[in-house]
Amino acid sequence: MRRPEGMTLTRTIPFFMKNRNPIRHRRVHREMNKQEFHAWIKDRPVILDGATGSNLQRRGMSAGVCPEEWILENKEALIGLQRAFVDAGTNIVYAPTFTANRIKLREYGLESQTRQMNLALVALSREA
Repeated sequence: MRRPEGMTLTRTIPFFMKNRNPIRHRRVHREMNKQEFHAWIKDRPVILDGATGSNLQRRGMSAGVCPEEWILENKEALIGLQRAFVDAGTNIVYAPTFTANRIKLREYGLESQTRQMNLALVALSREA
């Protein structure tokens, strides 16, 4: 599926960059368009977060629950996990919208909340 012209990548994948100042690290969030993103990754390795679901289970999320609903009820678990990823050197943090679509959320009776859940989950990642 083609992305409409002018749509920024951060509308679907929010990412967080870390200033590589050797004296002081600070988190920097900025949105990039497709061309800026391609230029940014051209000359450096890009590190993505990983194993989010497994790590959330270690933080108390039970198997069989709706991950998005659990995260919204346990926000600090996600924020702490994503901050740990950034502290470890991650350049890009994915929003935890694992199965946040109408078809999957219907299994939990949450399909009418698809948009609101996605917006809230992206906001949490930006907070981290």
